[in-house]
Amino acid sequence: LQIDGYSRNNLELTRTLRSEDRYGSLIWILDKCKTAAGSRMLKRWISNPLCNAKAIEDRLKVVDSFVNNFICRKEVIEELKEVYDLERLVARISYGNANARDLIQLKKIHPCGFLCPSLYKTLFFAKSFTFFESFLKKAFFL
Repeated sequence: LQIDGYSRNNLELTRTLRSEDRYGSLIWILDKCKTAAGSRMLKRWISNPLCNAKAIEDRLKVVDSFVNNFICRKEVIEELKEVYDLERLVARISYGNANARDLIQLKKIHPCGFLCPSLYKTLFFAKSFTFFESFLKKAFFL
């Protein structure tokens, strides 16, 4: 779903009308993400909401599985702390700005993506295979 600029501004999804600041906007209220990549994904989701009922249901299943499984949620948070920002890493490499530390982080990434077993397990057990597949494609640019 595409939201025109006028509606986006009036809804104050990512900035307030008055101060053009993030503080007070919807993203400011909702963003409890532990990583920069998570915050960017949430911003994309808010800026471009889904309109396909199946995709919405798949996303809700995953959210529900995280809400109802505290232990798995904590495991994922701990694992994500160890994960380098893949999106930024790919951008730095593509622009030729990668340094030695970036390349070392790239070496640590598993061929199928970063090693975050709790995240894979949660997505799998949420029985949201469509969401799981689209998550992998978006996260790893497949």
